[in-house]
Amino acid sequence: MGKIIGMLKAKKFMTYSHENMIFVNPALIITEEQLREEMVKVDEVLTEVDSWLTI
Repeated sequence: MGKIIGMLKAKKFMTYSHENMIFVNPALIITEEQLREEMVKVDEVLTEVDSWLTI
């Protein structure tokens, strides 16, 4: 989990985790466009992590 959070933070995604959960808590003033941009970052990281698990 620490590796995933580190990868997200390297992309300037503000997040934290607890055990096996990733918390996504955007500011209440976030626009839809900004939210979509941030979710792209999550998708990129999780796609990379998923590729590690694929045999």
